[in-house]
Amino acid sequence: MELNTDKDFDTYVESYKKLPLIEKKKIIEKEFKEIIGTFDGLINRYNVSPKLLFNREILDLNKENFTEDDFAEAVFVYIYAIKELIGNYVDVVERNE
Repeated sequence: MELNTDKDFDTYVESYKKLPLIEKKKIIEKEFKEIIGTFDGLINRYNVSPKLLFNREILDLNKENFTEDDFAEAVFVYIYAIKELIGNYVDVVERNE
């Protein structure tokens, strides 16, 4: 895998680093949701409704004062759900080749 740098991306990361931690966490959650939405849309193109893994740990992020553990647990669930969606997408594409 080739690693690349990009000036615009570096600038974006620097601005992210300056945000308060709570804002960083909100952006992370939003990004996870966008990735999930993207794979949902890709899988739906094949007229397949993907099964999204869900766990109540994600709901903890809706609490006003969620803990660091709550955040880490929700991130773990999001990552696993995304991995499952990627697997579903690969399966759907391979069946339709």
